Amino acid sequence: MAFDGNGVYSLPANSFAVPVTDTVIASADATTTWADFETAFNLCVVNNQTVSPTLISPIVNEVLDTNSNENLTFVTTGSAVNNVRIANAATGNAAKIDVTETNTDLELAGNGTGGVTISSLVNMSAGGYGTVIEHASSPFDCSAGTETAIPVTGIPSWVKRIHISFNIISTDGTADYFLQLGDSGGIETSNYRSECVELPNAAANASVNSAAAYILTSTPTAAGTHSGEITLTLVNSSTNQWASSGILKGPSMLLMAGDNNLTGTLTQFRLTTSNGTDVFDSGEFSVHYEG
Repeated sequence: MAFDGNGVYSLPANSFAVPVTDTVIASADATTTWADFETAFNLCVVNNQTVSPTLISPIVNEVLDTNSNENLTFVTTGSAVNNVRIANAATGNAAKIDVTETNTDLELAGNGTGGVTISSLVNMSAGGYGTVIEHASSPFDCSAGTETAIPVTGIPSWVKRIHISFNIISTDGTADYFLQLGDSGGIETSNYRSECVELPNAAANASVNSAAAYILTSTPTAAGTHSGEITLTLVNSSTNQWASSGILKGPSMLLMAGDNNLTGTLTQFRLTTSNGTDVFDSGEFSVHYEG
């Protein structure tokens, strides 16, 4: 709408809305008059407070913010049959953005070389697919010189794989390093099938086994450091069966693998030693969850 300074208003087609009820308005056309606009304005103001009207099929190219800058731009596609749908939700439920056509993807894309940034954890719904990665509160410090076990708790229930990266870990003794899993009932100290092989070894490839934990080393030396990565993978969610594999570099190369079954869903694990008394005195480890 434009004002020429002489009391004449110009009303372009589809430039504003015409009232249908006091809260519902529809698109204007070339026959719309100033009286129509004035009526629409009056109907959309109650006691000097603007109400929120319902739009019925308006023709919109863009939405501006309060500074008249573009907030949302619409792109036209010829013969379009699929469109984005936005739904609100009651307290405690997630709002939803999806598409109207059955079995059709929703594409998110950056411009040019730009990507898509997800600033919060992505929760996979039932039947969903894809990879979700979240950083735990890490790195976990092992250098205090007072801890015989370092726990990691609060593991999300959606986790399917855990990556544990070690950096120059050491203890003040020679007991083997243990990784033990746990659920809401506590840490599991049995039912593991675990083996660690040291490569090379002067006599032969030395291996050690444990049923009490995933064993990560083979008779380490006091203050000998170890670095590398261990991966835990959920094999069967109905039986809470987990498998482990990894490689560490200490004085020699160490390979390890194993499996075990928990009573319930994994909620925690801890790094400790076979005798439970050696103290961690250097290094750190980080944890990444994948679902």
